[in-house]
Amino acid sequence: MLVLKNCILFTGEQVLYNKALVIKNDKVFDIVNESDVTDAIDLGGQNVAPGFIDLQINGGGGSFFTKTPTVESIKAVYDGNKFYGATNFLVTMISASLETIFQGIDATKAVLDSGEYGLLGMHLEGPFFNPTKRGAHKYVRPVTTDELKAIIDKGDGIIKVITIAPETFTDEQLHLLEDSNIIVSAGHSNASYKEAKDFFDAGITMVTHLFNAMSQFNSREPGLVGASFDSKNVYAGIIVDGHHCDFSVVRVTKKIMDDKLFLVTDAMDTGEDNEYGIQKVNGLWRTETGALAGSALTMIEGVENLVKHVGIPIDESLRMASLYPARAIKVDNTYGRLKRGHKANLVIFDDKFKVNAIVQDGILENK
Repeated sequence: MLVLKNCILFTGEQVLYNKALVIKNDKVFDIVNESDVTDAIDLGGQNVAPGFIDLQINGGGGSFFTKTPTVESIKAVYDGNKFYGATNFLVTMISASLETIFQGIDATKAVLDSGEYGLLGMHLEGPFFNPTKRGAHKYVRPVTTDELKAIIDKGDGIIKVITIAPETFTDEQLHLLEDSNIIVSAGHSNASYKEAKDFFDAGITMVTHLFNAMSQFNSREPGLVGASFDSKNVYAGIIVDGHHCDFSVVRVTKKIMDDKLFLVTDAMDTGEDNEYGIQKVNGLWRTETGALAGSALTMIEGVENLVKHVGIPIDESLRMASLYPARAIKVDNTYGRLKRGHKANLVIFDDKFKVNAIVQDGILENK
């Protein structure tokens, strides 16, 4: 049993003071009065929240998953990000060859089978994009039914999210995805407002890195951004680093999308230079042409930015990093809240937004 006291508890639903969190095995067991516990770890007034869930992370710890789609790469991503609060994540593969995609699926399956590293699955970002919105993606190509079927079959239960430009798909191809267990996210897309609304009505429930690499909101053509604003059941990830989106844009978007907007890092770490031509320049990941490619953001930095620069209260900012992404991929019955029976994955941080410890599967790890 693990008991934590002298902390501020952000449960995902409430902010609690003078309470102790009781953990048994790998689950939250109870929240009780501090006066009712004796053998507890004193956290010195720090903040305790559900562990962050990053649904789009490309690399970390010197490893770029698309370049090295291995178990070791997934471990490096986890180790490089866990003390920034990301106790759970979808490892993300950007547009690549079918062989590389299959290697990524195999590595992801091996880690999922082991139950290690907080992995929830794979996010396949590409390769079926609108070439006019390819961004940093090199291996973009038209969708073929045979390749799509191969990815769906191989990735069953492993690929949690796939990002596509839906306007480049036939109805038959979209139906294949809609009938699978994969959550479909629209991104790197030049869909019109009407097209995007039709796709959302047909079952697409997510948008990838809102505003970036997609048709924008304009007065006469609201585009994919406008359709996202105008669709109540669509979730969207947003990169809150001040570069991919101005903080004022995040503020306005939050007012519109409310609990459907969640934080992602889209974090990149290519290690040494590689065939994708992505390099870090003045703290930002860029392509050879200077286009933004992923971010150098961490989840705790994103939360801090939401509080300090966007003006969102800390409890709601924490929900954007935990509960809302959990809902977006339908795992909120297990993750995203400090609630009895939920996974005991926690982030422990001070008032300067420094993560000093995590709890992973009920085990306390100090930084």
